[in-house]
Amino acid sequence: MKIKQDSGLIITSLSLMILLSFIGVSILASTIFHIKILGARNRKGGEVSILQSGLINYLHNFREKVYMANLNEYEFIEDDYFNNEGFSNLIKKDYLISNMFKNNIRFQEEYKAIGINNKVIAILKDKKLALESIINIDILSGNIPITAIPLFLNKKSEISKADFLINNKINLNSTSFITKNDTGVKFDLDNFLVDSLDLNGKVLDWKDIRKRVGEEINDTPLDNGIYSFVNVENEEKLDAIFIQGDVQKIIFSIEDEKQKLLITFEDKDYLLAYKPDKYDLIWKSEFEEPILFNEKLIINGSIFSLISEGNFAFLKNTDLCLYSSGIVNIDSSLNSDSSVGSSLKIITGYNEFFNKPASGGKVIINKDKDNSIIKLSVSIIALDRVVNNNKEVEFNGSVFAESIDNKGIINFVPFNRKNAIDPYFTTEKFTFIKDFIVSLNGEVYYD
Repeated sequence: MKIKQDSGLIITSLSLMILLSFIGVSILASTIFHIKILGARNRKGGEVSILQSGLINYLHNFREKVYMANLNEYEFIEDDYFNNEGFSNLIKKDYLISNMFKNNIRFQEEYKAIGINNKVIAILKDKKLALESIINIDILSGNIPITAIPLFLNKKSEISKADFLINNKINLNSTSFITKNDTGVKFDLDNFLVDSLDLNGKVLDWKDIRKRVGEEINDTPLDNGIYSFVNVENEEKLDAIFIQGDVQKIIFSIEDEKQKLLITFEDKDYLLAYKPDKYDLIWKSEFEEPILFNEKLIINGSIFSLISEGNFAFLKNTDLCLYSSGIVNIDSSLNSDSSVGSSLKIITGYNEFFNKPASGGKVIINKDKDNSIIKLSVSIIALDRVVNNNKEVEFNGSVFAESIDNKGIINFVPFNRKNAIDPYFTTEKFTFIKDFIVSLNGEVYYD
C-alpha cells in the first residue's frame, strides 16, 4: 500500500509541475506579446509625437506667413497667393507636410467674400499613418463696408494695435482691428442722405426736402417736426422718417413678430411698428393701404436716450439705419434675438447742410441703471468718437470712430452677418482677413 501511495504522490507532483510549466510558458508568452504591444505603442506614440510637433509648428508658421504678407498686392488672392507654389510641400527627415487648397467666392459685387479651405496633411515617410488639419480663412477684398470690420479707428496710431487694445481695455484679436495706417475710407454722408430721402438733386437742398413733404418751397429749414418721405415712384413704400429737432427718447422692443419703436419728440409719443421686408406698417395713421418701410430714420438733431424694453430690442431680421447729426446716447442694452450680428446701424455726423451741434458726431454709452453689462447688437459709424461710461459693454456688431474714450471694458464677440452692399461707408480697395480658424482632425490613414 505504501508503494501505491508514493506513486500517486509522484503522479500528482508531476502533474503539478507540468501545469506550472504551462502556466509559466503562457505567462512568458503573454509577457513577450505584451512587451511587443507596448513597444509598438511606444513606437507609434513616438511617431505621432514627431508628426504632431511638426504639424503644429507648420500651422503656426503658416499663420504667421499669411498675416505678415501684403495681401493687397494680389488681385485674385484666392488663386495668386493661396496655392502650392507659395506654400510648397515641407520635406523633413521623417515626415512630409502638404497642402490641399480649395476656395469659394460667396459674394462678389463691390467687394469679394472669399472662403479659403486648406487641408494640411502631415504623413510619416514609408508609413500610412498621417495627421490632418483644416485651415478655414474668411477674406474680404475690395471696397469693404466698414460695418464688416469689428473695430476701425479712423486715425493713424503711433502705437501697435495690441498695445492700443490693452491700454484701452478692449478685448479683440488685434488682427480684426483696422486703423487709418492700413487703409483709407470713403465716408459719403451727403449721398447717403440724398438717397435715403430720395431727393431729385445730387446735393442736399431745403427746397427739395420741402417739396418732398408738401411744404412751401423755399430755402429755409423745415419747422421742428416729424415728416414721412414716401417713395416718389411707389406710394406703397416709405423711404424714410425724417425728424427736424432733438429726439428725447427711442424705446426699441418686439411684439407679435413686429419691430417696434416708441419715439418721444417734444413730449409726445409716436409708435412705429413694422415687419421687416413686409407691407405691414403702423405709423401715425397716415396710410390707408399696406406700406413697406425701408428702415431709415433720419434725425437732424441729437438723441438723448436709446433704450430697450423686454428681453430683446430687435428681431433677427431687423436692419434699421438710424442717422443723427448730433450726439446719440445709449442707456441700456440693445440686443437682438439672434446672434447673426448687428440689427441697428447708428450713423452720427454733420455737414454744411445740417448745422453742427456742439460735440456732434459722437455716441455715448451711459451707465446702465443696474450697472450691469450692456449688450449691443449695433454697428456704430461715428464721425467723431465713441465714449463708454459703463463698466462693461459687449458688441455683437462693429465700431468705426476717430477715437474711443473707454472708462470700462469693451468686448467684441464674433458675428456672421450676411454680406451686403454699402456704397456710402466703405474702405478704399483693401484685403482683410475676417476670420482664421484651425482645427485638428487627428489621425488618418492613407493607402
